[in-house]
Amino acid sequence: MNVTNPFTSGGWYPQDEPNGFPLQNPSEPPTFGALPSQGQPSSSQWNFVFHMSNFTTLNAIVTGPRNLKFFEVQTAGETTMVSKHNGFLARVKWDGSSSVEILTGGSSTNQSLSSYLRLSNDGMYRTMIIAGKSYIWLKHRSGGYIMSRLGPSSRTDLVEVRRSSDGTKLTLTMQSEAFREGLLEPCAVAVVLLYSNLALE
Repeated sequence: MNVTNPFTSGGWYPQDEPNGFPLQNPSEPPTFGALPSQGQPSSSQWNFVFHMSNFTTLNAIVTGPRNLKFFEVQTAGETTMVSKHNGFLARVKWDGSSSVEILTGGSSTNQSLSSYLRLSNDGMYRTMIIAGKSYIWLKHRSGGYIMSRLGPSSRTDLVEVRRSSDGTKLTLTMQSEAFREGLLEPCAVAVVLLYSNLALE
């Protein structure tokens, strides 16, 4: 589906079908038990903090509720590894292939960075496909991002990313609805790419 200029207000500005990101098994418990299972009451939103080195996400620790470690990002040469508590989540290659490999549920998918976060023709937003659904990443003048799901006549904002005043941290605020939809891991990988300070095309 081609969507042109879905955001027309709010101070947004331009940012300089893949297989998409498969959903994790919904029966798996949340990382470290820090988040409630899907059958339990939950807060309306959750915060995850990227503690960055050298003002990029190429080397970072990601903490979540209760200040528990959720992800670690390490870069050596032209390869960035994103890991979680029980192993590998994603491998990004910044060489000529410029690709991202995602491991979920024991299987892996591989696609180019430009298709994982596809830039719109007008340069206004990026589209990410997760389990067959389209989500839009739009950059704000402040340097933050909003990730939304588009409906027939409106959009639902699910994730917001903000940079700290000193530039050393990013806060990813996720609505509980987004967590229930299994968006935490694909969003974490997307934030690593968006704030890597490297070209995705």
